This record gives sequence, structure tokens and C-alpha cells, in this order.
Amino acid sequence: MSATAMNAVAEEIEEDRQTLQQLMDRLGTTRNPVKEAGTWVAEKVSHVKISGLTAGHREFGLFMALEALSLGIEGKHSLWVALANVADRYPELSEFDLVGLRERAAAQRRVVEAERAAAARRAFTASP
Repeated sequence: MSATAMNAVAEEIEEDRQTLQQLMDRLGTTRNPVKEAGTWVAEKVSHVKISGLTAGHREFGLFMALEALSLGIEGKHSLWVALANVADRYPELSEFDLVGLRERAAAQRRVVEAERAAAARRAFTASP
């Protein structure tokens, strides 16, 4: 897998985040600033934990970061599936391509999974 593929996934994830914000706005869902701040803090803490746990072992840190990314993409995929399942009850959802978003999340997961598996092989066979 290439850095180009991972960069493309990163760009798509940002687009998906923006789509989710638009969807929430369309549905009139308010954003909770406390939750948003908590998410930001959790992200920063996870970076510190990963760095601390993997000091001196770059490949293990990469593996853990890809594992977290993979889980996030899986969660996003599940969200798109859930929204597609209730789209008939919320006309506001009709302007969003939930099937396309679900398929894109699945494609992102495949790209990240290939990287994650390669990182796992390197991390668990390399000497610390």
C-alpha cells in the first residue's frame, strides 16, 4: 500500500466528517461542545498513550495508530448502515448518499486493514 492511498483515505475521512456535520445540521441535531472537546482531548491523550507505550518501537506505534483508525472507520460504517436503515422515516436523509458513504467506508477499511496487517507483521517480528 502506498502513502498516496493512505492520504486519499485521510482526505475521504475529512469529507465524511464534513458530511456528518451537514447531516446533523440538516436533522437539526445540536452539537454538544462538551462532547466535541472531550473527543479532542481523548484524541490527544491517545496519541500520548501510544507514544508512551511504544517509545523506541516505531512499528508498534504505527500498528496501534492504524488499529485505532480501523476501529473508527468501522464505527463510521456502522453509522451509515444504521442511518440507511431509518432513512425512510427521515426525509432529510434523502439528500445524502448513505449507500455510497457505507461503500466508501468499507473501501477505506480495506485500505487501512492492508496497512494494519503489514504493520502488525513488522511490529510483532521486529526486535525492540
